[in-house]
Amino acid sequence: MKVATEAEPDWPVLVFAGLVCVLLALAAFCTDHTGYIDELALYNPSYMLAQYGNLTYPVFAEFDRTIVIHPPVHVGAIGLFARSGFTWYYAEAMPTFLWFLVGIVAIVRGPFPATLKLGLLFSTAFLLHVSAPLGGLGFNVFGTRPEGHVQAAWVAGLILLESGRLENWRKSKLFAGAFALAWASGVHYYAAAACLGVAVYMIAAVRQLGWRKARPAAAAMAAGACLFGLPYVFAFLLPNRKSIAEAIATTQGGGGVSGSLGIHWSMYRRWSHASWIGTAVAWAMRPGVPLVVFTTAILGAIRRTRVLAFAALPLQAFILLFASHKHEEYFLHEVAIFGLALSMGAMAVGGKLAARIPKAGVRRAFVPVSAGVLCLYLAIGNRTLEAAKIALKPHMHEGDVARAASREMLGLGATVTSPIPLWYASGAAYWYNLPDVWPIRRPSDAVHLFECFDAAAAGEFRSADALGDRRQTISFQYAEGTLKLRGFYFGDTDEELQFVLLHPHPAAPLAGYAAVGDRLFRFDERSDGDREVISAVCPNLPHLAPDLWRERFPSAPSAMLYLPQPRPDGAFSVATVLTARGAPEPAGELGRSCRVLARVRGGLREVDKYALVDRMRRTDSPIQFDRSVTNVPGCPARLNGSAGLQ
Repeated sequence: MKVATEAEPDWPVLVFAGLVCVLLALAAFCTDHTGYIDELALYNPSYMLAQYGNLTYPVFAEFDRTIVIHPPVHVGAIGLFARSGFTWYYAEAMPTFLWFLVGIVAIVRGPFPATLKLGLLFSTAFLLHVSAPLGGLGFNVFGTRPEGHVQAAWVAGLILLESGRLENWRKSKLFAGAFALAWASGVHYYAAAACLGVAVYMIAAVRQLGWRKARPAAAAMAAGACLFGLPYVFAFLLPNRKSIAEAIATTQGGGGVSGSLGIHWSMYRRWSHASWIGTAVAWAMRPGVPLVVFTTAILGAIRRTRVLAFAALPLQAFILLFASHKHEEYFLHEVAIFGLALSMGAMAVGGKLAARIPKAGVRRAFVPVSAGVLCLYLAIGNRTLEAAKIALKPHMHEGDVARAASREMLGLGATVTSPIPLWYASGAAYWYNLPDVWPIRRPSDAVHLFECFDAAAAGEFRSADALGDRRQTISFQYAEGTLKLRGFYFGDTDEELQFVLLHPHPAAPLAGYAAVGDRLFRFDERSDGDREVISAVCPNLPHLAPDLWRERFPSAPSAMLYLPQPRPDGAFSVATVLTARGAPEPAGELGRSCRVLARVRGGLREVDKYALVDRMRRTDSPIQFDRSVTNVPGCPARLNGSAGLQ
């Protein structure tokens, strides 16, 4: 297909590029960064680099070696920004944001026709349109997970390579594009296939120029890829090859191609009937045909995008066929390129029709009208625009707010144990990972273990897991009364930031925090308060399921811990709820359906979360990570003093 050959104005491209930049900035710096356990846990290597100068992952028991669960590129870049003074929220967004910005500049300044520029810009905007922190496809493009970083660098590389090809195989752009693709291939293990896009452009150079004339272009691309690839291979892959192989094998399992395709189709079936997904994506997913098939067919049929389409194919095909373990974020690559295919296909057809119109003025209006239609599409139901919070004060990651609140409750120098997601938010100065199997034999022995700590922090993550005796869960100890409420933080952006602080001896008076939108409230126990905190053991009620955390108790912040099953008495979970005193619900339901463990009366007052976090940052010290409970000061004596301990 060919688009109209009229001279195409550049101003619609500049206007549309400005809109995309605004959308990009809003997504990166004005929306909440969520991602549940990965968002919270994967900040640990970045924190270690910022505070200690190494990329270890102690919350995942990797104390002495570089992180291998993921390649260290993304978390390392975040750590460098954090080390230079950026807060968590801005540090984690910067690598992806900057690569997207490189791609946008390369598009605007590239030798592409205006219609192709609009399509390439729309690809990024389309991704941000259908994804948002708490809506759409749910991709966290700017969080601690690396997929957004992969996407940004991958697209920037493809654009630079295509730009170099169109500029008579300009070596500087080919070098930069190959470097970017190699970088993208090193951000996550599954993205290794992205570097094959360089080979596609090498083949295209040979086909167009012949082998002898193509050698300078191929050499420039090889040099660009090696600039990143060789240090990555020799400094990371080879020294850690055994650990990396084990990590990949453990994660991927043995599903093979059939398993990978099955997961892909299963995700398509779920998303294609969801009300929050974009109509175009839903319709494309409904037949079960992989998006990469539509994308490659459309872009391959258009002469101007043919090479780019085949260079983008290896990454998408690898995820489709060989990634038997897929996070939802893995799908963002095919969704973004599908957006390019949609826009280019529509403009190719529209351009061909416009070329038949005899009036030149009407034909010249094609590009501005196309830009206007794309802008209109992005403005309607845009998840990023809906989620954006524009304020004069800097945005904060809620993990920082939770940590500041926990430190107010526990004080400086607190020793805390918790599951992995709460290593930072729990307020610990000394942190120990809550083990899968505790060194206890009787429930009474839990007192000795937990007296080693100022608090045990627990949320719903793995709260029901019991590898051995069901008594070896913190939720069981809470339900039995062995552990009592020491404090709480009920978050607003992430279910993993809804947690309780527990201890064998209750806090007197009890204090806790609850986030409601952008506001933060502190609960303090007092006899004349108009609020109360209720702890209750509940049966399997439908609205207490983990995936309904936002709708669990309207106007009553809460945290859930789930009990190991089966329980003879039908108990399923432990709910800790902050509610208005005298309100019929949820107090009535908890009284009717659950066994109430405790009620604590108190009052609420709003606190300045910015001042709270600022105080935390000024007084905080680097967290120390204990390898064993026997390293916790005073704990060995307590453990040895209990006959039931191992």
